Amino acid sequence: MPKNTDVRAAVETSGLKLDDLVKYDSRTAQLPDGPQTVPGGHGRLRDVWAADGPVVARVEREDGTSAAPLLADLRAVALGCLPESADVPQVKAARRLLTHDGQPLAAFSARHHCISSGAHLDPRRETGEVVLGFRREDRATTVDEAEEERTVNEYADLFGMAGWTVQLFRERDRTGRERLTRLILSPPPVPFPVNSIAVYVPDPDEDYRDLVIIQSQPEGATVEALSARHRKIIRVPVDKLQPRRTEDPLRGEPTDWWRVLDKSGQFIVKVPGETLEKAAAAAVKIPAARQALKRDGKLFYLRFSSWELPDAAL
Repeated sequence: MPKNTDVRAAVETSGLKLDDLVKYDSRTAQLPDGPQTVPGGHGRLRDVWAADGPVVARVEREDGTSAAPLLADLRAVALGCLPESADVPQVKAARRLLTHDGQPLAAFSARHHCISSGAHLDPRRETGEVVLGFRREDRATTVDEAEEERTVNEYADLFGMAGWTVQLFRERDRTGRERLTRLILSPPPVPFPVNSIAVYVPDPDEDYRDLVIIQSQPEGATVEALSARHRKIIRVPVDKLQPRRTEDPLRGEPTDWWRVLDKSGQFIVKVPGETLEKAAAAAVKIPAARQALKRDGKLFYLRFSSWELPDAAL
């Protein structure tokens, strides 16, 4: 039986580490009933072990299931985009949709070589859009432009049905014919954008309510939010959020006074302002708020309701 040192040595030799995104090809396994083809796939490297044979890895696929390929068969890759774009929100959202639909994703090495053909996502960070096209692997020797155009049309149908805004981009091929080559995609409108205020209602039958400021784009079914109750960042299910009404759940009318909070949710100061922009302008004139802004990179604001302030403050 291989020792733990043997497993560690195998991992070091592979150059991989836990949580790396990896790809593995199909292989033939010798099972009691005879040889059987084990399909390839991709996912996150979660564990490594060895029994009486080669070192085996546990790879967690995007659908939550696991596979157990040989460690030696794994390759670190970025799927659907270049490695530096893997954590861009619109890329992650588009990749989830493509994977759910069973569309192959282009695989890229750390040196940006395309080692497997498929969907390629290129984010436009300034606008929140993402450009989607079909990328053939670098070593491909044949080109089927008609088939690639059909694939891009499938992408357009997929994202259009999912509520994304789809712009078609065409180019002329070598014969002068216009072909659909890329899509410019905008994610569906987010019901609670970053920095918007919502009410967290875990159970409609209970009295618990929490006023929150949304801090992130949706990740799966949840978002990060700054909690007014807990004065810290929490993660909440999107389907448990409701629009804030003018009176309930905090009773009273909105005022022209705002709480200023730091990133941890700690109260800094109260400032006046008819709008969020005016409150922010007032806050940066206060030394404690400027210090928190310099430390955290941003401040957070919650408007007071009339019931929270004495009449003299209104």
